[in-house]
Amino acid sequence: MIIIVTLIVFVVFVTKSTCRRGSKSDVSSSLERSSLPTSIIVMTATTDPSSSTRKDVEGVLSQPTEYKVYPMRWFILMTVNLLALSNATMWMTYTSSTEATARFYCNMTEESPKCEISLWTSQIFQLMGTILGIMGMYVTDKYGIKVSTRAGCILNLAGALIRIISSLPMVPLESRAGVLHVGTVIVSSAQPFFLVLSPKVAEYWFPEDQRALSNVLSFIANPLGVALGTIIPVFIMNKDTVTIDSYQFLILNVILTSVPLIAFIMSMIIKSGTPPTPCCASSDNHNAPDFCKALGMLIKNPHFYVILIVFGGAFGQLWAVYTASDSLLNQLGYSPSVTGYTVVVACAFGVGLSLLFGMYVDKTKKFKEVIRVCMCGFFLTSVAFNVITRYQPGDNWFFLPLIFILNALLGICSIPVFPIGIELGIEATYPVQEATSSGLLVIIGQLELFLIITVMNVARTNQNIDFVNIDRPGYQNDKNYFLANDIWCGIALVSALIALFLLNPPYKRLAFEKEHKEKSMSDRSNIEKGSISPSPSIKSITPSKVSVDVE
Repeated sequence: MIIIVTLIVFVVFVTKSTCRRGSKSDVSSSLERSSLPTSIIVMTATTDPSSSTRKDVEGVLSQPTEYKVYPMRWFILMTVNLLALSNATMWMTYTSSTEATARFYCNMTEESPKCEISLWTSQIFQLMGTILGIMGMYVTDKYGIKVSTRAGCILNLAGALIRIISSLPMVPLESRAGVLHVGTVIVSSAQPFFLVLSPKVAEYWFPEDQRALSNVLSFIANPLGVALGTIIPVFIMNKDTVTIDSYQFLILNVILTSVPLIAFIMSMIIKSGTPPTPCCASSDNHNAPDFCKALGMLIKNPHFYVILIVFGGAFGQLWAVYTASDSLLNQLGYSPSVTGYTVVVACAFGVGLSLLFGMYVDKTKKFKEVIRVCMCGFFLTSVAFNVITRYQPGDNWFFLPLIFILNALLGICSIPVFPIGIELGIEATYPVQEATSSGLLVIIGQLELFLIITVMNVARTNQNIDFVNIDRPGYQNDKNYFLANDIWCGIALVSALIALFLLNPPYKRLAFEKEHKEKSMSDRSNIEKGSISPSPSIKSITPSKVSVDVE
């Protein structure tokens, strides 16, 4: 672990050094944005000092605050998306292929307490995301978008290459799991850098009517990566033909490494983490507190705790069930490929609805209303899923379509909560830096996912509560999935109740932008009427010189 942390610090240092020139431009851009983009006029007095003063003040106030958006924002967003997509793909690759993984890495026919490779390749991601989350928030806040993107891409690519080595048949069997876990630790160490980037990219590069859509486009990369990581192994590997000498895992890892390589190349093209001209008022006037003070503000914000529970619940509940669904559906008698297709269906429908909800909340700003509906819908769907997975399909043709419909509803009711919840967290904690507030949300989401998976895994091995020996001919189940699913439904119920009755945060960022817009319109109106009302930003006016300082 010490070696991994040292590697991460080295990557950040090297990345920061290579970005030093760009970082200076970013800092200068930030300094420019710390004041309103109006000219500071200095003129000598005329024979009529009052006339000169009036003319100069009018020149300052009459200049509109101009904001600009750049096409480069889409390239940066695409780079962050490819980084997130490739990382999520590698997260789910082994989880969706439990039996094949056990055969290649442990020479066993199925996963057991002696070979939990699939489980731990998933859990490592949650552990590293939680442990290194604060560091990722700090680096992103201090050094900006470019440094975090490059650091994430370097770690992502390095870990992917090490995972290729673990899948080489000539590597001794007793060493494969260790090499795989080292690669997974490095890959998962990229998470703290890119998971907090989406809201920061949206804040600095996208106008206020595109921010929610930008966050949606960023966060749907995660479910798309999960879908790819689940479905690609279906076409490459056959669990019945995988042996310790097979090349199927090598082919799989080589294919998966192509996307991290593309993301790395794209990150090297990014020249600046911030645009030359701000895109909106909140980006222009974002006087955020320092990192430690921001953490203190978040800890004292009761609304943020509610958002933490709801967001983390949606994140953890969806992905936790898919870490167990492969074994569950196999034991119920479904085809091994069903799990991959159900995850793809959930992600596809969830992504589609996320885009629609993103455009909807951009126009209406009804963040909390959408989240409430989603969380209640997720609970009802989880109950239905729990009921249907207590029965074998047998000759009932409608069981399989029903499984797909319920998985689609699970995706629809949870995936939109990810980007909208992040946006809501930023609204409730403004002016705290986006990477700080969203970073804590992601860390707690990772922690909740880790805890939910752990609790469900313990419940599956519990034989004290008699949910296993169901009186159905031909049904054999050595794991207590029914108890695990009951716990899962209970967590969904608690999250839905909290969202329904306690989720009511203020929209601080929107309130600031509204106030800023009204003040600008009022100043412009005063100028047009000819009544000069000195702005609070004008600090000193003398007969010999007009000095305007913008705070």
